[in-house]
Amino acid sequence: MTITAGIDIGGTNLRAAAVLVDGTIVAEASVLAPAGWVALRDSMVTLIQDLREEVPELAAVGVGAAGMVDR
Repeated sequence: MTITAGIDIGGTNLRAAAVLVDGTIVAEASVLAPAGWVALRDSMVTLIQDLREEVPELAAVGVGAAGMVDR
C-alpha cells in the first residue's frame, strides 16, 4: 500500500495530509504559518514528523503554495 503526503502552504496555516492512492486520507496535521523561511522549513519538517508518527511508511511528499516561491 503506497501512502504519500502533501503539504499546503497557506497564508495562515500549514496543513499536511497522508493519503492512499485512491485519495483516502489516513492522517492529517496542521500548524500556524510562521514568518520567515527558516521557521517555515522547520514547521514543514515538524508536520512530516507528526504524520510519520501515525504513518511511518510515507513514500513521497509534495508541497504546494499559492504564488511565487523563490527559495
